[in-house]
Amino acid sequence: MAELLDSTPEKAMISCEVCLREVPFDQSSVVEVEDYVMYFCGLECYQAWRRAGKVAEVETK
Repeated sequence: MAELLDSTPEKAMISCEVCLREVPFDQSSVVEVEDYVMYFCGLECYQAWRRAGKVAEVETK
């Protein structure tokens, strides 16, 4: 799970769950998943994460 790299709100950076690129917290895409929150640098990484989950789901059936 991603964690804030700097705790000051104006400088807060977050790591993308997919590419691990550091982006400003206020510019990240946030997805709430069950009991935690995941951060993505943008729509492309979010869609890649969703596709990977669907592939894994199909492979386990």
